[in-house]
Amino acid sequence: MPPPSNFPNFDILAYQVAGGVLQRDQGEPVDRFLGRLVDREVKVHERVQKILSDPDSAPNSLHWNLLRLFEIPAKVQLVTTNFDLHFTGAARSLFGAVQVETFSAPALPPGDSSIGLVYLHGSIDKPAERLVLTDADFGRAYLTEGWARQFLQRLFAKYVVMFIGYSHNDPVMNYLARPKFL
Repeated sequence: MPPPSNFPNFDILAYQVAGGVLQRDQGEPVDRFLGRLVDREVKVHERVQKILSDPDSAPNSLHWNLLRLFEIPAKVQLVTTNFDLHFTGAARSLFGAVQVETFSAPALPPGDSSIGLVYLHGSIDKPAERLVLTDADFGRAYLTEGWARQFLQRLFAKYVVMFIGYSHNDPVMNYLARPKFL
């Protein structure tokens, strides 16, 4: 969000995607609102992909500093729900020719052998329909298809996980992160 990234948070992104077509109800979760926009035939996934593909946006200090926690590319273990490619760009600049292995939903590695950079909810360099944005997308990712759930269960079972910039108010994440459910 801070410069030079200058991307909106999820609430503001939803407002931009809506473009006045529909108003968000008081207290309505963003994913449900985006789902209602899809029901109105708003191309939510394509709009998000376009907004977050701004060529003037660049990694900020948070991207750089998080990647600096890892000494070499082979030790990077970073999972993000961001869709933009700022972690990828920062990793390329920081580590040079040696690339950090990168995965993007729904094609994720096993969570208990997670080495690299994982875009848990998809990334803008893949087909837009793979982005996890709407209530239906979250339902597929965490419940019916369950690939995000499986990844996180295995990740939480093996590693100590540090959440940065994530409110952790999501019920599914609260359940998955509880040791009793692993």
